[in-house]
Amino acid sequence: MAWRDGKASGKRLLLFMASIILGIAAVVSIQSFSNNLKNNIGLQSKALMGADFLIDSNQPANERVMELMDSLGGYKAREVKFASMAAFPKSLSTKLVQVRAIEGNYPFYGELETEPTTSAFDYQDKGGALVDATVMLQFDLKPGDSVKLGTTTFPILGALITAPGSTGIGATAAPPIVVPFRFMEESGLLQRGSRLGYNYYFEDDKVDLELLNDKVDPLLDAENADMDTHTDTSERLGRRYENVGRFLNLVAFIALLLGCVGIASSVHIYIKEKLKAVAVLKCLGATRKQTFLIFLLQIAGMGLLGGIIGTAIGLLLQQTFPLILQEFLPFTVEISTSYPAIFVGLLLGVSMSVLFALSPLVHTWFVSPLQVLRVQEDTGKKSRPYQIWVVVAIVLFVLLFALWLLGRWEFALSFVVGILVTFSILAGVSIGFMRLIKK
Repeated sequence: MAWRDGKASGKRLLLFMASIILGIAAVVSIQSFSNNLKNNIGLQSKALMGADFLIDSNQPANERVMELMDSLGGYKAREVKFASMAAFPKSLSTKLVQVRAIEGNYPFYGELETEPTTSAFDYQDKGGALVDATVMLQFDLKPGDSVKLGTTTFPILGALITAPGSTGIGATAAPPIVVPFRFMEESGLLQRGSRLGYNYYFEDDKVDLELLNDKVDPLLDAENADMDTHTDTSERLGRRYENVGRFLNLVAFIALLLGCVGIASSVHIYIKEKLKAVAVLKCLGATRKQTFLIFLLQIAGMGLLGGIIGTAIGLLLQQTFPLILQEFLPFTVEISTSYPAIFVGLLLGVSMSVLFALSPLVHTWFVSPLQVLRVQEDTGKKSRPYQIWVVVAIVLFVLLFALWLLGRWEFALSFVVGILVTFSILAGVSIGFMRLIKK
């Protein structure tokens, strides 16, 4: 009966399907991309730093720090990093940049991605600069032009596309320029009062980084220095993107909730038209349970189908995210199938559609066979206590899902309270319009 009646009413349930598909597509695409992002950060942690670990300080390493670094086998590369104004003689313009003066064969993992590619390997020998590709485009610069940092002028050897240790968001404010370390003293930029960051890079893939950090970091803290491992870097970056992912997941979940309002609305109209048919079925001997399950199975089936289609669309949508967000990501994201996101999409498709459809579905339980002959006005009053329990179940489900996304009760409760306040305002506005139209 559920199949036959649903097939005859397929067009009327299209709105129901569309609401589920759009909401699930939003949730699955963002959830899947967040999972992929987290996995990629873990796999590419060394490439993000460019080394196994580093020791950093806001001043050149003193004698004690040098002794500690020598005991670790000595650094393989070093860098001084600071913000400065760069002048471009060709266009007579200036720009705030982040200068990265490097000495040694850095990075050990990953690569300096440049155009032309050879400039990444010979900029130190030739004493040239690698200028951020966006800056090259902005000031119409070409290899062979020059950039002036302090009192030193460097020939531009190539455009810098990506580099370990530079994040896309930070590079938006101060794009990086990479130059050889040996020219920094004569540039006049390493003066007292300048905000400098010295990094000493190490390559040792056999050392126990956690044990090393516990042993050496307290000694470095006493000398105003610090140790960072590639796992620390990936964890920090992972937390940042995880917070962004949680926020976007909540946005997608709100989109799904709005879709569920559409579900409740369309099912309400659909069930209202079916009440006469329910009364006829009860005249023919159908029980309350049977008539209720006919329409419940329809809604659950449509929710499952909408969840499957929405999940498929969501997985396709996430393929476009790396193209849109690559400018803000310091690494290349490799997209793979996220099975947890698929499971969440299918679960939400069925559970949310059933939960939001239960309120109008409850009316079928209280339809009397006499409704074939006359309209009964007390159906809504009889079903009201059950509808309250349905609302409680919806709020509890939203709370548990928000807790799963956010991981903390206070955040989940705040989210649910915000949703309730917002939907109450929307409900108040809609009731006001309905009363106005009736008058």
